[in-house]
Amino acid sequence: MVRLASQAEPTYQGRLVAARQSWVNWVDETGGRVGGCPQWLWVAESELVTVSSILPGRGRQQLKQLLGAD
Repeated sequence: MVRLASQAEPTYQGRLVAARQSWVNWVDETGGRVGGCPQWLWVAESELVTVSSILPGRGRQQLKQLLGAD
């Protein structure tokens, strides 16, 4: 699994850059549990890309983590 993740990392980072440069992103977060701890699946979709991340909250800080401070 680690090998796959390391191979996919450049593609994921490229998609994050594309999403962060988009004028509009549609964003949704869905709650669940990972290992018994509450987590949220964040999804950002632009006209060109869709990116997601599992983060430990559903606030502004997590949105900034996914799409950047700007």
